[in-house]
Amino acid sequence: MGHGKVSPVGFPDPGAAGGIQFDLQLLWSAQTFDSPSQLWRATSSYNGFLIPIAFQQTNRPVPVVCFLNTEFQLCNNEKVFLMDPTQSEMSLAEMDYKGAFSKGQILYGRVLWNPEQNLNAAYKLQLEKVYLCTGKDGHVPFFDPTGTVYNEGPQYGCIQPNKHLKHRFLLLDRTQPEVTDQYFHDVPFDALFASDLAEFRSVSSAPGVDGFTLRVDALYKEPVKGQRLNGGVKAQNALQDGTEV
Repeated sequence: MGHGKVSPVGFPDPGAAGGIQFDLQLLWSAQTFDSPSQLWRATSSYNGFLIPIAFQQTNRPVPVVCFLNTEFQLCNNEKVFLMDPTQSEMSLAEMDYKGAFSKGQILYGRVLWNPEQNLNAAYKLQLEKVYLCTGKDGHVPFFDPTGTVYNEGPQYGCIQPNKHLKHRFLLLDRTQPEVTDQYFHDVPFDALFASDLAEFRSVSSAPGVDGFTLRVDALYKEPVKGQRLNGGVKAQNALQDGTEV
């Protein structure tokens, strides 16, 4: 009977009506996910008097809305990168490196379900693309596709080309690796998914975690010690809104 049981109510006293029976016929139904609409006909051969009949639809189900909150972290050493965020004594804030990266360092990035959700292996998390970008004229890229977080209209960070971006690189693409940007100023990024490296497969195989690595050398125009990244932003800001899961 479609989205819910329909039962006749309001029958007269059986003693007075003599056990009347009705035939139900579904005339029309609209298939909706949370509030079905139906038109039924009830007929009987008894015509002695009018009998009021009411149809009670089952309660409308409450729509379930799920938010799969993720955390994005940058690490400057392999040890922290390999830590299980659900078991480590370090907090997520402590794991997230806030400093600048020097020439010659490897940047370790990872995305994970927020541990407070306790999703574990309920949903698989896998990085599909990794972007890196920097803004120009003071613009800071951020990801807010609905425009409701910062109230500045839809913003797509590094994912969509934008006139306010100074540099934009697609570092990794799991399905089309041939379209990625592998060099900047003839210096390789050497970007890899964690699953591409035997020593880091434990990261991508952990429940609700995935990661990547890249060398920061390509982000320096000149080999000057302590020079900041192109565009005047640290890797933290350059990458923070540039991962697509």
